[in-house]
Amino acid sequence: MDYMSFVTDVVQTDAFRNWRESNKPTSSGHGRCSQNWSNALALKTTPFDAAEYLDTPEAQAEFITAALETGDAAFIRDSVNTVARARGMSEIAKSTGLSREGLYKALGEAGNPEFSTMLGVLRALGLGLTARPLPKKSGKQRKPAKPRTRKAA
Repeated sequence: MDYMSFVTDVVQTDAFRNWRESNKPTSSGHGRCSQNWSNALALKTTPFDAAEYLDTPEAQAEFITAALETGDAAFIRDSVNTVARARGMSEIAKSTGLSREGLYKALGEAGNPEFSTMLGVLRALGLGLTARPLPKKSGKQRKPAKPRTRKAA
């Protein structure tokens, strides 16, 4: 069966006629079908908040560790914000000596917290920073410098 035969068969069915009749153009020139589709396609969604799922200190530490490994300061700030909200921003604010509003501002999207603030928040979360060597980049390796020799005067 070719395409045109198929379309002709569909158009001649009672189901198609009933659908077409119920979707006749309105006074605006558009069929009610467009309204039906917009309602059918509207999905109800809720915002995702990682703080709701970070319910153990281990999960929170892994979350912040993963953020630290990116090296992206904004992402690290956002991750610390998420963990602080998971623990309770008021509790963390009391532990750091900051106001709740000040902590929200420092860890917010436009915030640029000082390093001492970040250390205080991490300490209040029961977390600390550690340093480790980064993996070497593949490619050209820098040759060690040749030792300089002094000429005798």
